[in-house]
Amino acid sequence: MLGLDFGGTKIAVAVCDLAGNKIGSAAVQSGGEHGARVSFARGLAAARQLLADAAPGTRLAAVGVSTFGIPLEDGVELAPAINGWGELQLGRELRTEFPGIPVAMTTDAKAAAQAEARWGALAGCDTAVYLNLGTGLSTAVVANGQVVVGSHGAAGEIGYNLRSVADVGLPLDRRTMLEQMVSGQGLSSRAATDSGASSHSRAGSDTQASDTQADSDAQAAQADSDAQAPDAQASTDGQARHETQPGWDPEASSDTQTDQDTQATQNTQADPDSQASPDGQASPDG
Repeated sequence: MLGLDFGGTKIAVAVCDLAGNKIGSAAVQSGGEHGARVSFARGLAAARQLLADAAPGTRLAAVGVSTFGIPLEDGVELAPAINGWGELQLGRELRTEFPGIPVAMTTDAKAAAQAEARWGALAGCDTAVYLNLGTGLSTAVVANGQVVVGSHGAAGEIGYNLRSVADVGLPLDRRTMLEQMVSGQGLSSRAATDSGASSHSRAGSDTQASDTQADSDAQAAQADSDAQAPDAQASTDGQARHETQPGWDPEASSDTQTDQDTQATQNTQADPDSQASPDGQASPDG
């Protein structure tokens, strides 16, 4: 017997004997970014390869298929995880691939809940809820040992519940479904959005810090310039006062200063006794 589980992120396949003992299993990436046809073909190829490796030469007795959404002969309802999966005529496609072999289909969460109720953690529990948190979000309800399917097969599909009462009555494009907030795909999308916003905020902070540092440097330079200005102004003012005195001649002033210096030197040489001793006191001869 062959089991196929089509997920939004990966596809799992398994082969078992008629007693339910597993003979082999494998998993491949769904490739959902390439669309429904590619993902479906990947699952079929993995299944055929596993049959050839694990049970060569044996006759296939039955095929069981689970998928996200609600599988029908001519489509899959409530299946947004892979583009085009809702339009895939899953029942017809499978029967074409495995002609003359019984094929059973169900929702992935309901298949898992039935297995848990029969052999696993939910055995003997009444009632129980199985929560499937994967690429999407769904639950399955177990009552009296059986999974509740619902009149339209949608029992337990909580992913389409609205997030809060405030979303009631809003246009469809403005409603926020629970699956968009809590599922693996929803959490990944929110994390990417938060990361982008955080990076933008850090970039803005770095730019602001750079501008603040530039302003501080400019203010420091202006302060240095202002501190030097009084000395320069005092020198300029002194020069200006000499230049503005009546009859002031820079060349004559220079000649007068030279004559005064020459006269002082001659007087000192003519009276050597008047020279001061090194310690600043008059010499004994004086």
